[in-house]
This record gives sequence, C-alpha cells and structure tokens, in this order.
Amino acid sequence: MSLRWQAALLDPLMAGGWAVVHCRQQFLLDGNGALFPRDWLKRLDLPLLREQGLGHFDGEPVFLFELDFPADVPGARWQGLRQFMQEDDRDLFRLLGYATQIGTWVSQHRFCGSCGSPMQ
Repeated sequence: MSLRWQAALLDPLMAGGWAVVHCRQQFLLDGNGALFPRDWLKRLDLPLLREQGLGHFDGEPVFLFELDFPADVPGARWQGLRQFMQEDDRDLFRLLGYATQIGTWVSQHRFCGSCGSPMQ
C-alpha cells in the first residue's frame, strides 16, 4: 500500500498546503493536475460552501474546497471522478474519491436535522 495519500484531520486555519476543488461530483483540473496551491485558490472569488482538511499527499497537507456552483477559472476545466479512475495515478484517485465523499457530505448536510442551524 502506498503512503503517498493519507487521510488526516487538518485545521483549515493552518497556512499553506494544496487543495482540490469539488462541485457537483466534478473536480477542477488544469495542465498541472487537480491539486492547486491553496493560497492561490483563496485569492480567487470562488463560491465556497466550505473548506475541509483531507489529509496529506506526498507529505503535504491537502484541503477540499467544496463550491456552491461550478466556477469558471481561466485555464482550468471540470472533470468527473470516473475520468481520474482511468488515469495511472491511483493515489490521486484515492484522494479524490475520499474528497468526493467529504464534499458530498458537506453539500448535503449543511444544516442540522434537529434544529436547522448551520453545521460547523
């Protein structure tokens, strides 16, 4: 088993790291892949629902940016998880599969089922 991808609890207040951008079962992708510098993404005007720590990829922290709707980012496009499955990087696919699960939870459980207040 590879150690390139490891799930972990990460504090979104920590600086730096990488991020994947997820919306409606798709990931943002550019010529460098699906991992983006987190600080760069934060400077964009993205419709962010929530940022969630995912774990470490090649020893670097990775976060999920779950968007409310797909945003246009120059030089980037959206791609579904199935296409990543057909590529050679199984560790990246595992990371994105985990991110899909967390992203779906974030987008579908935004409010408490008992009291209706926003989830934190």
